[in-house]
Amino acid sequence: MADAKRFRSLVGGVIYLTHTKPDIAFPIYVDDIIYTSSSTFLVNEFKSQMMNEFEMSDMGLLHYFLGLEVYQAEDAKDLLSKFGMLNCKSATTPMNINGKLQQEDKEKMADAKRFRSLVGGLIYLTHTKPDIAFPISVIYRFMQQPSTVHYGAAKRVLRYITGTLEYGVWYSKTSNFRLCGFTDTTAALSTSEAEYIASTSAACQAIWLRRVLADLQHEQKGAMKIFCDNKATITMTKNPTFHGRTKHIDIRYHFIRDLVQRRR
Repeated sequence: MADAKRFRSLVGGVIYLTHTKPDIAFPIYVDDIIYTSSSTFLVNEFKSQMMNEFEMSDMGLLHYFLGLEVYQAEDAKDLLSKFGMLNCKSATTPMNINGKLQQEDKEKMADAKRFRSLVGGLIYLTHTKPDIAFPISVIYRFMQQPSTVHYGAAKRVLRYITGTLEYGVWYSKTSNFRLCGFTDTTAALSTSEAEYIASTSAACQAIWLRRVLADLQHEQKGAMKIFCDNKATITMTKNPTFHGRTKHIDIRYHFIRDLVQRRR
């Protein structure tokens, strides 16, 4: 695929680009291709060239790729219909902000199989509805022994989806695009250590993303912001001094300190 007109991104792996300005980006997975550009003329020209070089079919605008629906309104309607919520009253929020979910008495248990089916369907919708990701992560904690209260919380998410069927992720064109990150914890000996490990992992992902964006002509200038909600962790990233409380942490996780020192 790479030739005088096209080159492969060294960091993107399956992403190819053209040498033209504006360029054309086209990720490839086996025999599935997505191609895009800011120029409609170049897109049409590229399509003609590819169809002349290879035996391929034009599937039109992107709606479905690698088992995922880019537009999931129909999937949401199917889920609502499956659980009898197609014509339910919509909710303005996906979660009751005044309530707190916890383990309930066994007398109040819900149908676990049906509950898991509902939560699984909601998880699938988070690909285009990130606004329901947090409530789903909370509800997911009760997959083993769901109660009627937990089932009701999951159905509230369905009520929210009813009123936001046409909502989706919108990437607008801007010349001031800035990449930023947020971290959460993984298992470790302490909360601050867990956040420290998560921050290092986020920094590694950020480096890769910045390089991909540079290939796509969106090079990021200056240091990238990674938000963390643990003050002890933030202090650890800024203080390279050896400390007894952090001496056991694997040296690879101190990579975040080097990046902070170099303002990367």
